Amino acid sequence: MSHENAPHSPYMERDIKTMDRYLSNEWPQIQSLLSWNAQLVYWVAIRGQLNKMLITEPTSDEVPRLLYWLAVSDRALHYRFYDTLSRQYLMQRMRDYTDHPFAKACFEEYEMLMVISFSGSGGIDLPIEAQQEIADFRRLVYH
Repeated sequence: MSHENAPHSPYMERDIKTMDRYLSNEWPQIQSLLSWNAQLVYWVAIRGQLNKMLITEPTSDEVPRLLYWLAVSDRALHYRFYDTLSRQYLMQRMRDYTDHPFAKACFEEYEMLMVISFSGSGGIDLPIEAQQEIADFRRLVYH
């Protein structure tokens, strides 16, 4: 692979739109070439860049993308507890930006997080409260 065609670092992304393109288009290809541990290192770098973007007063159009990718990065870094930052990002996104195009993607990520959070060797044991919360967010996003 020539230098011009080499995949670039997430540190090169300076705004959420280019980071979104990077994570959607380039990252899956890069990820397929990396070991599991190397992927985790990249996710830490990606998450750091996303957090930097979040504190620079993003526009209302940028916040949902940031929160979505932060949630995805938390999942990739195995924050698999009920009250994770990932869950908080997604819930905020779905409440505050219901009509944004990323609302449905955030709901899908949220639902998967909830199912994974309550899964184990005995199967899925989703409490009634969690099922109700999922249903409430589904109604909110898919109104």
